[in-house]
Amino acid sequence: MASDTIAFSEIHKGFIDPGKNPVRVYELYGGPCAASAFIYHSVLNLDKDGAPGTYGWNNPDGLNSKGDKTLQINLNPLEGGQNYYSQFGYLGNACGHPGDGTVGYDNFKKHDRNFYWAGVYAVTKAEAHSRGLVIDTRDYVEAGRKERGSPIVAKGHGYFPVIQSTDDAPAKGYYVSTTSILTTRTKDPGDPTKYVDATIVPYAVLANLWALRRSKAGKTLGLGDFGLAIDPKTGTTCGFLYGDTGTANKVGECSSKVFDTFCPDITVKPEKRPPVDVTFIAFPGTGFPTGAAEEYKKDPKKDPKKDRRNVVGPNPQNAIRAMVMPQMIKIAAASNARELAQRIALGLPENLPKPAPVKKPHQVEAVVYQNVRYFNIIRALAQWGGFL
Repeated sequence: MASDTIAFSEIHKGFIDPGKNPVRVYELYGGPCAASAFIYHSVLNLDKDGAPGTYGWNNPDGLNSKGDKTLQINLNPLEGGQNYYSQFGYLGNACGHPGDGTVGYDNFKKHDRNFYWAGVYAVTKAEAHSRGLVIDTRDYVEAGRKERGSPIVAKGHGYFPVIQSTDDAPAKGYYVSTTSILTTRTKDPGDPTKYVDATIVPYAVLANLWALRRSKAGKTLGLGDFGLAIDPKTGTTCGFLYGDTGTANKVGECSSKVFDTFCPDITVKPEKRPPVDVTFIAFPGTGFPTGAAEEYKKDPKKDPKKDRRNVVGPNPQNAIRAMVMPQMIKIAAASNARELAQRIALGLPENLPKPAPVKKPHQVEAVVYQNVRYFNIIRALAQWGGFL
């Protein structure tokens, strides 16, 4: 490979999209500026975690540690809407698998305590009392485990969802929805602003399998790393960061902010909008230490770099363009940079096909369609890194 060109190679298989279809992942590397990125194509799946109003369950009987019958009424959570039973059902999305081969969501729906709260902050009754937190005390929402693989505790000593109960809470009466990435380490875990809001911050969910896929430069993709998503059909783009976890090998799951960028018809419920195929360009090792560094200024013995991938500071969405553009400029510096647009336009083939003679009308139509996609992608990439 010439030093002024980038190369593409398929990495080990194993990734799937939300429909459980295999996803091919390619690594882009090299060029005069040592570009490095992972590229894959997937349909989108919606993740609403981190938004203050994501989860809630009407509780007219006031079965919470405060005994307040008005705290959890007339709720309309992003997951479940206004229907009491639908609210309960969607809570299953926040349940983690216990690690014994069973599914957390299924166990929860069967009123089995064999799960842990993965997307909702939960504590024991004793901890809630000592910290002055308000929890939902209904038996149905008690998790028997603290985390994956931990032992099941006795009934009544499990983990109950924390409720936003103060008048200044972002969504009073709703549970505290969590994300793997944090805006700060100093705030209490029961503070919903400690987590990134899915309706504001464009984030993607990081599959665990990425930890085993090292780039040519020796980097892995992790929490807090940045990327660029592109709709090849329209040229619509959205910069993002990896802000949550929760899947083994599934890609394509993203926050409401990303989802709404590519599926903007707000008159239709997100779950009923037509699926959109999006290409993701992910940059390993680009997570920034800003948020952690600010918190460790007073204690130089601590190393903020250890936390750089899961503490991003407030309003991380404002830093995305500044973090993505330098990586795209590295790609654009290569003499064959436009090959990236060609590959995206053609659906990320293993090898670029040689031009074939066009003889029939349907072949002409296919070429025109590919050319439209190609130029849409070129224009989109130009907004992020100097493609001409």
